[in-house]
Amino acid sequence: MVSHFTDLFINREYQFSLGVDEETGLHYLSTLITRDGLHLLAQYEAYYRIEAEEFMRFRDNPASAKEFIDTCRRNGHRDRLISSLPE
Repeated sequence: MVSHFTDLFINREYQFSLGVDEETGLHYLSTLITRDGLHLLAQYEAYYRIEAEEFMRFRDNPASAKEFIDTCRRNGHRDRLISSLPE
C-alpha cells in the first residue's frame, strides 16, 4: 500500500511536520531520523500515526511535540510507525 502524505504544518525549530495520509485519513507526525542520534545528517524521514488531539496540540504548541519526537529518534513509538522512507 502506497501512502500519500500531505504536510499541513511544518516546524523548523523542532524539525517535524504534521499532516494527513490521504489514503487512510490518519494524522501523522514526520521527522528526520539519523544513525548517529545527533540529528546532524538525516538518513531518512519517518512517519508516525498520531491522534487528532495530538495533531492539534503539537500544531498549537510545537514544543509539546519535543518528547514524542525525541522518542521517535531513539527508535521508539515503533507501534505508531506508518512508513520510513530511506533516501
